[in-house]
Amino acid sequence: MRVLITGAGGFVGGHLITHLKAAQPTVVLHGTRLFESEPTHHLLDNSTVIDLKQYAHVKQLLEDFRPEQIYHLAAQAFVPRSFEDPWETLENNILSQLNIIRA
Repeated sequence: MRVLITGAGGFVGGHLITHLKAAQPTVVLHGTRLFESEPTHHLLDNSTVIDLKQYAHVKQLLEDFRPEQIYHLAAQAFVPRSFEDPWETLENNILSQLNIIRA
């Protein structure tokens, strides 16, 4: 099974990766992260730095990897930042999810 995990470098992503590999050792995990400086979980089979707000990049990723399941964990979830720039938070969280659905 091929599984894509967006936001794989986050707290929840790390736990999900560990769980999926323990439950199904043959699963192929591909994670996304927004910045090159974000950590890459050692159990991931592959990782991509991508801005999920860019539809063409999301479409290409899905065409290349062809996941059978997607766990969409990527989002701006830092509450103080959401109050500093609510539009940025909405744009990031909604557009990223919409691009995954459309692609």
